Amino acid sequence: MLGQNTNLKNNDIVKHFVQEGFKRRTLYNIIKRSEMGLPAEDLPRSGRPTSFKRKNLKRLQNAAINRIGVSQRKLGRKFGVAQSTIHYNLEKLGLKHYKRQKAPKYSENQVEQIPKKCRKMRRQMLASNTFIIVDDEQYFTFSNDDMPQNVGFYAFGKEDVPDNVKFKTKEKYPKKVLVWLALSAKGISTPYIGSTKGPAITADIYVNKCLSKLRSFIEEYHAGDEYIFWPDLASSHYANKTTRLGMHQNQPFWF
Repeated sequence: MLGQNTNLKNNDIVKHFVQEGFKRRTLYNIIKRSEMGLPAEDLPRSGRPTSFKRKNLKRLQNAAINRIGVSQRKLGRKFGVAQSTIHYNLEKLGLKHYKRQKAPKYSENQVEQIPKKCRKMRRQMLASNTFIIVDDEQYFTFSNDDMPQNVGFYAFGKEDVPDNVKFKTKEKYPKKVLVWLALSAKGISTPYIGSTKGPAITADIYVNKCLSKLRSFIEEYHAGDEYIFWPDLASSHYANKTTRLGMHQNQPFWF
């Protein structure tokens, strides 16, 4: 019907095809090309041919997708093209670069315990208005070598650089500042801050320094509440000295 009507204006034609889902600018360009006697299809244009062959796109996708340590410069050397060509073709494929996220690494035993403890928590949480109390600790070293501005230095050559500048020394178990606290939906405990030397908090420090603050936190915020204390899987949280103290004081520890 549209093709048989020769009295239609350009505006009417555009309105019709816009309703069919075509872009308004594309339609006006086609009409203009038709008035100039040019075909509607865009003919191949002259110019520099691409240096990256179409058959290499699939190879590039397989070489880049879901792989760690792949850089555009390495891919450029592999395919014999510039880094900018790799960048352009990765965008053409729709591949984007993402930074890896940090996540805890669990042992096989910890992975087995997770669903059991989650089921136990679900049963108790659905039965009553129970609060979950958790605690955690963090360590801070006294050195500032890990700060981004301290990882490098300027020099005319490495030969005349002092050793304390050239080398970043590291102790196996450096002195660290330990910061511990407990928290729940109602608030945060008084933190414990102290020095420690070793890979992790010991049971003696945890029992003598941290659990007293935990008891004060429970008495202040959860005196009449149903609650579960759910520590993480650090060895000091489940040492014999720690568990005996929890059972003696009738604390609902999460095992």
